[in-house]
Amino acid sequence: MSDITTLTPEELTELREGPALAGAIVASASPNLMDMFSEMGAAVRKIAAAKKEFPNNALIGRLIPDAEEAKTAETPKMPEIPSGADAAGRQAALVAELAKIAAIADKYGVEGAEYKKWVYSVAVAVAESAKEGDFLGFGGVLVSEDEKTALAAIAGALNVTP
Repeated sequence: MSDITTLTPEELTELREGPALAGAIVASASPNLMDMFSEMGAAVRKIAAAKKEFPNNALIGRLIPDAEEAKTAETPKMPEIPSGADAAGRQAALVAELAKIAAIADKYGVEGAEYKKWVYSVAVAVAESAKEGDFLGFGGVLVSEDEKTALAAIAGALNVTP
């Protein structure tokens, strides 16, 4: 186990934002109002299950507030996106922010590596939560090409193997 007592409040905030940021990157890669609720639900479920999925990871445990802490916990914020940026520019800004978060996680050894795998798994859950290109549930694909591209960018930023 790594020493998470060295986590600064700023690092804690950044690491808490990672899973939501990864989900947002995928969701914005192939935006669809009808799929938005499925994608948000998938991200929330995957984030909420983290303590059960990684019960021995003190870093992840510290990031997920229990019911009492949640009452006063700060809501993760999305990073500033350059004004006037096109869709590709917004995606690049979000991926760059995720790479900064990954660098923080790298300081925490095995627990940081598990954190990065967890963040990536949130992105995958969002990508697989709703079919893309379907009509009333018919046709379409589980993960669109744009979402695959976003997942590859997320894996690269986190330095994880998909």
